[in-house]
Amino acid sequence: MKALHLPNAAAVFLAACQPAAEGLPAAGPRPERPAADLKTCAADELRYLSGSPVGSFDFGALMRPVRILPPGSLFTQEFAPQRLNVDLDGAGTIIRLWCG
Repeated sequence: MKALHLPNAAAVFLAACQPAAEGLPAAGPRPERPAADLKTCAADELRYLSGSPVGSFDFGALMRPVRILPPGSLFTQEFAPQRLNVDLDGAGTIIRLWCG
């Protein structure tokens, strides 16, 4: 019974080796971000967000680690220069942006 599945598996593997359809890019690894991109967390460029509600900005779109810190949050102390830390007040307003 398992022998019946062997031709199907072979077809799948062979199909993966075929070139991409014309006009479409070939599948491959995603390009890495330039190293300069990750040397800093971009806190200076985002200082304008201070005083704004945390939900007013999509931090997930930054393509870098982000740590949202409500008041009294416990967090690790290791320094990661590419990570953006966002301190909030009790109302969820951004009060500070910093790298680390």
